[in-house]
Amino acid sequence: MGKRRIVSGFDPLELQDAYGALDKLYQTFPYEDAKEDGREDLEGGIQTLLGMMRERLESSQSLPFSSLTMERLRNLNISRVGSLELKTGTTLDEQVKKVQAVGKDDIWSSDNLYRHLERLQMIIPKSNEAAARAWIDAFFFRVSATIPPEESMVLIKELPIKPTAVKPSGSTKLHGNIDYTAAVVPKKTAGAIRSDPSIDHLRAIMSSGLVVTEAKSFSTSLRDHIPQAVAEMYGCAKALKKDVIRGALTSGDKWMFFVLVINDNGDGAKYWQSVELSFLSRLGTRATIEAPWPDIVAGILAHWTRNGFQTLRMVTIGSMLTPGVVVVNKSQ
Repeated sequence: MGKRRIVSGFDPLELQDAYGALDKLYQTFPYEDAKEDGREDLEGGIQTLLGMMRERLESSQSLPFSSLTMERLRNLNISRVGSLELKTGTTLDEQVKKVQAVGKDDIWSSDNLYRHLERLQMIIPKSNEAAARAWIDAFFFRVSATIPPEESMVLIKELPIKPTAVKPSGSTKLHGNIDYTAAVVPKKTAGAIRSDPSIDHLRAIMSSGLVVTEAKSFSTSLRDHIPQAVAEMYGCAKALKKDVIRGALTSGDKWMFFVLVINDNGDGAKYWQSVELSFLSRLGTRATIEAPWPDIVAGILAHWTRNGFQTLRMVTIGSMLTPGVVVVNKSQ
């Protein structure tokens, strides 16, 4: 016989699902004398188990971001409701030109970003997440060159999110580290954040916005990690007490972008996501960097770091991404 799992062996969401299923089954039992057909012991056992499960659910429990799945997101009332689509035609072309022009004399100009990516392509094997981070770093360095002189970008790596309640009532919490958190703040407060890059300090002095980013290795399917990225955004928004937050999921050469909005009652959230953007084109065994996609990625990040907490409607102007059609298939 296989080993049996005890109540304490379930994580909070599994336990919540199991409790609901068992309680639903118990409610179907007919209201008659259980002694007549020998069900007394069965019903007593189920009642005891339900009691143990309730006690466990009522105690404080916390889930790591990496444990989230699409099903668990739905259990937390977090669902995808739409897409983020690139603007088209001359509108996108004009915005790309603006991005390319900003910081053109900086060491992290648009031209130098392309040179840096080409060099990474030549010297770093795409073998693991550490390699991917070298590419991701380059984009954030480029973003730092687009910030107005009166402001400063602070890039926090591995920002810890303490166990944070995900619902107004309920004990389930989320916790973990966010790989990249990019914030743009007035220059006079940047030093304070660098000295104390904690989520509590960010909440106290944060101004216009930030972008949270989950990093994965080159060989990873980004879609498999959407629940983790969305959970990190949700946990970060809750910890910062913000209703809107923006984020990305990336392997360095591929990027997906997300906007998450907390529901009005504070219970769950809805989010929009982009398609996967890739700037490498392959010809045989050789991959080349295809313009203007690095500028598009950098432009989105730059705009969002300064407007990350704004509503979708307010941030559409100046952004390369705009909300698209509503998604009907909730399994995606």
